[in-house]
Amino acid sequence: PGAITMAVIAFLSFNLSMGAMFGPFSVMIGAIEAKLHVTREASTLPIPVATFVMSLLAPVAGALLAKYSLRLLMMGGALMMLAGYLVASVTNSLAVFVGAYGVLIAPGLCICGAVAPSVLVARWFRSNRGTALAAAATPALLALTPIPTQVILSNYGLSQVYWLFAGMMVLCLAATAMV
Repeated sequence: PGAITMAVIAFLSFNLSMGAMFGPFSVMIGAIEAKLHVTREASTLPIPVATFVMSLLAPVAGALLAKYSLRLLMMGGALMMLAGYLVASVTNSLAVFVGAYGVLIAPGLCICGAVAPSVLVARWFRSNRGTALAAAATPALLALTPIPTQVILSNYGLSQVYWLFAGMMVLCLAATAMV
């Protein structure tokens, strides 16, 4: 029973973090351009910056997860993403906006979305590990988050979309606290 609970937590951590980062971003590009007064090229910078930072930090995250508390690192990752989305919600500066993604969101995502969910499942499943890993990494929210993002963006604006993402990170924080 504990293994199933951990797989659900891994699923939530993966989906809440990846779903907030990658799922709705294309819906937000026009609003980002308008808010920051930037071109299409500049408005899309957070995705490659975050992906690059994640790829650099993945080995570091793996080493940290082998040495330190999985729960605390996952909670720290969720808090980093929460802080990054709050910064993104209030800034009008491209440098601060991209910095929030590169310095706060990407490292948190590396832990909560890329590395820790797999570590969590691998630690709890002796048999059927591949099935459990596949279930935990099913990207349900990547497909679903563009819909509420578009509704919130149309009715309330970009800052409130980032508040939605911050709320998702609060849920992620609550889930990872149960590890």
